[in-house]
Amino acid sequence: MEGSSDFRIKELVNSICRLLLGVETKFNEDPSILKINNENLSEYGDVCFLTNLVTWKKVFRNSLKSTTSCRNILEHYLIKNEIKFEDCNAAEKAFQNIIKASRNWSLKIEKCQLGNERVSVFLNRTQTFTDVLARIVVRDHSYGQLESKSGSFFFHIIKDLDSDLTNLRLRLIKGVAENIVKANGYQVSESSNSDKYYATTKSKRDLTKYPKILLCGVAKNSVTGTKETALTEAEYLNRRLVELADTTEHKLPDLAEPKHEQNSVLLQIAEAVIVLQFLAVKPSRTITISSDLGLDESTINVKGSSFIFYNTARISAIFQKFDEQHLKGDYPSLPSIEEVDFSLLTEAEEWELMYIFLLGYPEMVKTCARLTGDLEICPHYICSFLSRLVSKFSAYYRRVRILTEGRDHLLPTMMARLYLLKAIQIVTRNALRLLNLDPVSRM
Repeated sequence: MEGSSDFRIKELVNSICRLLLGVETKFNEDPSILKINNENLSEYGDVCFLTNLVTWKKVFRNSLKSTTSCRNILEHYLIKNEIKFEDCNAAEKAFQNIIKASRNWSLKIEKCQLGNERVSVFLNRTQTFTDVLARIVVRDHSYGQLESKSGSFFFHIIKDLDSDLTNLRLRLIKGVAENIVKANGYQVSESSNSDKYYATTKSKRDLTKYPKILLCGVAKNSVTGTKETALTEAEYLNRRLVELADTTEHKLPDLAEPKHEQNSVLLQIAEAVIVLQFLAVKPSRTITISSDLGLDESTINVKGSSFIFYNTARISAIFQKFDEQHLKGDYPSLPSIEEVDFSLLTEAEEWELMYIFLLGYPEMVKTCARLTGDLEICPHYICSFLSRLVSKFSAYYRRVRILTEGRDHLLPTMMARLYLLKAIQIVTRNALRLLNLDPVSRM
């Protein structure tokens, strides 16, 4: 597994800190000094940091012990590295050296801008597109998986005696916990050496014989305010099918005929809607099932869940149409990724999709699990990631035409965009599979 060589935004942050401080240090993101941006990237940069030396000293008390009379972190960097400068060009001199140093980093800096005691750092977008898209396409199913580590986990469910829906949630949380643990480089095994955790609705004080638990909130009835005990899993699925059929104007499937393609897709989406709704809330929190079988407002609703799958189908349809046009002779074949000019991806949404979601995916996987101390699994991060990704992609798709006429001057941009979509397709699929879900190719 090669996760250690995936491009990481936080590694860029660490590289900037090590360079400016002149010491080996690992930086936990602190917005008071350095921030990874996720909006207005063209204006604020991909990363920004303060220049105020007093603020830096508060964060790095042990690392920053300058005895010189420098006025900011940029001058500290220049003086520490014995780089000559004039007061009028200190920032520019520092920026030149930072950009030069980044040539040896996995993510390379194109420019830095100073304004209001804050430095905005802009990555080399063409290089990032080229490197990261190639990485995603090559790694495919394994993109986002971290390097192998020693250690294994085993999860066991302590069933709830009263609530079918609570037991469903226990099974879903156990399944996603196993996937997240494996994605973070650990094994899932029942061996005697495994770290054993018990997925349960009971707290530690109620389960003294189980020292390690994965706490799961129950499914509650919104009317009674107590655990939902009357509704079964099958009944809940049938109600969801009715709601989904009404929402999407599909014919309600006959469950006795699972081979019917349209019915099968609708059933798959209905099951996925339940998974996303049950996992979109932090596992330790309860989920509230309302009288109309919706969930509380903090979850992804039916429309939002369906929208995720609608966009996976939309991307599949684009590639299907491209293949059809290629067979007709309207388009050439998709070139190898090494032949594509990614400098043509100049739309703001294209960079946001790359930087926030494609480049950010491995870091999201890492943050989904806290595997030291009390175990914490965060499937709601994955649900939020998917929801935001398809929203951004949908806005991009509405504004930008992907498949154009097959004219020579239009083809290079179209090919670059198709590779961007291929990477989005891979990341979306990998994120869904962490939740034990598969994308759909048609709606």
